[in-house]
Amino acid sequence: MKNRKTEAAIPSKWDGKAAERIVDILSGKHFNQPENSLKQIMLREKSKIVIHVHKFLDIFITALAFIGAYFIKKYILPESFQCLTETPSYYIVLLMIIIIWYICFDFFGFYTSYRKQTLGKILWNMIKAVSIGMLIMFLCIFILKMEDVSRIMMSLFYVLNITLLAICKTSAYKILTHYRQKGYNFRNILIN
Repeated sequence: MKNRKTEAAIPSKWDGKAAERIVDILSGKHFNQPENSLKQIMLREKSKIVIHVHKFLDIFITALAFIGAYFIKKYILPESFQCLTETPSYYIVLLMIIIIWYICFDFFGFYTSYRKQTLGKILWNMIKAVSIGMLIMFLCIFILKMEDVSRIMMSLFYVLNITLLAICKTSAYKILTHYRQKGYNFRNILIN
């Protein structure tokens, strides 16, 4: 009885055996299950480690951009723009940025595989994530009534953050593309 229902759903040019083989291949029944599942577990674990390293590097770059903006504002800009008040602790602002950016990066699909995206889409998602993060950051500053946070420094941070992340994302994308062209970093599928 199941075969009749299955055959009704399969286009007429396919025979039932071909469809069953495709279903077996896609479900994993075709392969030696213990080896295949162990390999899949290892690949998933490796993927999780790579994603965690990627997240750490992005947050590190964001913190580096904030610290860079702080030092540019305090020491490099002309004297009339150099004053930074001690009232808002910039450590608290940095902690807020790290938390907000971590959530925004994850929300905007920052850590999906590069092989599924174009460089333009990666950079656009990065710009959206940083821009939304800045809006949320300004909203938090307003709600918490942190009045003396330097807008010039936050603007410098925004530009530095987008620039540094764009350089890193572009470099990573180009390196991965180069290795894929040489035959590395491929996923092989066996079709019988």
